[in-house]
Amino acid sequence: MGMFGDEKPKKVKILDDLYLTCTVCKHDHFWRGEGRLQTTGVIAPGWSQPAASFFVCAHCGYMHWFLPKDAW
Repeated sequence: MGMFGDEKPKKVKILDDLYLTCTVCKHDHFWRGEGRLQTTGVIAPGWSQPAASFFVCAHCGYMHWFLPKDAW
């Protein structure tokens, strides 16, 4: 078993015809996970700690975080 329970890293579809590529190395396969952002009011006072999806680049390990649309 691979990272975060996935068998192997996968391509990630972001929008209709747009796939995620790593900001650092431009690789296109990622491990997926979920977590909570520990904000304590840093972003906006009273903003809760929303669950977010993150994708770890299978090549360089850079983490890309995505909030659910209703959180912003």
